[in-house]
Amino acid sequence: PSLFGAAADGEVTVRTAVISYRTVDGDPPARDSVCWWGDAGFVRHFIGLARLRRVVASVGFLEDEFRSSDRKELARRCHEAISRAFEPVTGSEGMA
Repeated sequence: PSLFGAAADGEVTVRTAVISYRTVDGDPPARDSVCWWGDAGFVRHFIGLARLRRVVASVGFLEDEFRSSDRKELARRCHEAISRAFEPVTGSEGMA
């Protein structure tokens, strides 16, 4: 919610987007190789990412527009819209 403070203070319209990643057959799944989480160090993660043959990123801009003077309300509404549209990061899903 704190990141929405400036938008809420100025009552600016906020648009949302979702991002998803896929890798090709034979490479580790995107959830394990593209996303950086857990206790993996940066260098180890970066080297693994650089070894991938291909990563496809999909960006979808949602039609919803939100405006509120309450940053927590603005964050909640954006989160709900993104959650409805989000496709979990998976593996290759048949990409060649």
